[in-house]
Amino acid sequence: MATVISATEIIWATGTDPAPQDVTVPADCTAAYMFYTFWADAGSTDLTSVTLEAVSPDQTLQQTGTGTLTASGVAAWYNPGTGANQTVDVTWNNAPVEGATTVIVFVKDGNTTAWRNAQADQNTSTTAVSVTLTTVSGDLVLKYDEHYDVSETVPALTSGWTNAVTTGNVDEGARLSYITATGTTQVCDAEDESFSTITAISIESVGRTDVNYRGTNRGMARGVLRGVG
Repeated sequence: MATVISATEIIWATGTDPAPQDVTVPADCTAAYMFYTFWADAGSTDLTSVTLEAVSPDQTLQQTGTGTLTASGVAAWYNPGTGANQTVDVTWNNAPVEGATTVIVFVKDGNTTAWRNAQADQNTSTTAVSVTLTTVSGDLVLKYDEHYDVSETVPALTSGWTNAVTTGNVDEGARLSYITATGTTQVCDAEDESFSTITAISIESVGRTDVNYRGTNRGMARGVLRGVG
């Protein structure tokens, strides 16, 4: 069954090209998922590129930000290189004014080709956003719930979900939590916030089928992200 091994936050410096940060990828990790948010007070804001140990993501979902809406998304690496000092490097197309928040969650025994479903939503009102994922019973569901808060207070933990990691940076607070699906859909709610975002994915449980992990030296070219639904 697909299982969360661990998760960690990354706190970025200011600017469009902050200094890279190192993470430790567990030895039994079969997929790494990076969730992020930021607001840049610009007409169109996105994550321009991201690499894990110089490797571009295998899959991405991006939700473009605007002058009032927060950008958010998720990037996935399947069978990543493991060990300490695995470098994460990002660039944003506009410098964050709020955020950026970022977490990486490490999973084992899930599908290493693609997630089953991914959805994202954003809002400026006090109505909490929500998405509904397509699932099969036994799927692992991850959701990243973020909101604007000058104290960087993290969203409440939704009943029935398990906390993986929380984070806060420059007027944004966020929580990554997970649940095992029991049916054909899974509702992923934010928690009664203003200027909130939600990004969620469902992951098929397949067990480890590929032990030929990527190496850790794949050249230094950055990958330009393309949205995948």
